[in-house]
Amino acid sequence: MKKEIFQKKWYYRLLQIIFLGSFIISIYPGIWAIFYEDDMPFIGVLWIIIFIIIFWFIKRICYYLLFKKKIISRKNK
Repeated sequence: MKKEIFQKKWYYRLLQIIFLGSFIISIYPGIWAIFYEDDMPFIGVLWIIIFIIIFWFIKRICYYLLFKKKIISRKNK
């Protein structure tokens, strides 16, 4: 499936909402620790960084399965 065709499908927006919603829910404890816990801001930042890496990797795997794009690609000059 081509990326442009996939992005025009109705379920693409639904998948984006699910992905971003679950991302926000999963980093919520990190945000809470940064702003509301006195001794935990480092743990909050670490939590957010870990989940950003996990969600980026999940997204890259899905793109590989759907569009056969490399997970980590280097642009040729």
